[in-house]
Amino acid sequence: MHDLTKRQVEVLEAINKYIKDNHYAPAYRDLGKILGVKSPSTVSNFLYKLKKKGYVNWKDGQPRTLFIIEQKESSAN
Repeated sequence: MHDLTKRQVEVLEAINKYIKDNHYAPAYRDLGKILGVKSPSTVSNFLYKLKKKGYVNWKDGQPRTLFIIEQKESSAN
């Protein structure tokens, strides 16, 4: 997670906690409420940046399919 901003880490942690607590992914408005963001487009921007970096993904056109992609730590030899 070295390539993430502090805010992106917060978003990722919020997604992870929501999924653990509710057993399904948050909607944009749910995530916005948790993060203190009113605009769904801001939440969308957070998610697209995380997707581009390979941390999250979802099934297009299907609600609540957001999931976190497990990151494997690379070991330096």
